[in-house]
Amino acid sequence: MKKKIFIIIGIVILIAIGVIINLINKKPTSVNTKTNTIETVSSPKIVCQIKGEVARPGVYSLDKGSRLQDLILAAGGFTSNADTNSVSLVSVVEDSGCYTINKLDSITSEGSTTLININIATKAELTTLPGIGEAKAQAIIEYREKNGNFSSVNDLTKVNGINTNLLNQIIDLICVR
Repeated sequence: MKKKIFIIIGIVILIAIGVIINLINKKPTSVNTKTNTIETVSSPKIVCQIKGEVARPGVYSLDKGSRLQDLILAAGGFTSNADTNSVSLVSVVEDSGCYTINKLDSITSEGSTTLININIATKAELTTLPGIGEAKAQAIIEYREKNGNFSSVNDLTKVNGINTNLLNQIIDLICVR
């Protein structure tokens, strides 16, 4: 009789140990699943605007780290009049950024058919832009020499003295190539 009781107690103990081990092994799996779900749901977003020569200009919400190419695709792609050489498709778009796709051979108010490439423009060329005097033209050149070429016309706001309002005045007159 004592033997049967010891066997039953042994079996109960083994079952209890098995249940406990099973519960311990399941907890990390469920925690990992929750963590993965939370990470995918809460991916950071940015909001930016695109205008000009795209199929659907407007404001778009994209994942943080998206490229200008992603924004253009969200806007339906380039129109047939788009100057695709005036933008860097690999540029990372910024939250609250405004991006303009220029027309191919855009005509300025002075009748010129050439956009000013801010990556190679001289001081004299830059001063022909409205709101850009000699001091701002020099600041653009110095910024370009120190930091390398602009990847987008929107990067011009990184230059001291050039804000979004000024950029909006000249954005149809400039490009980056």
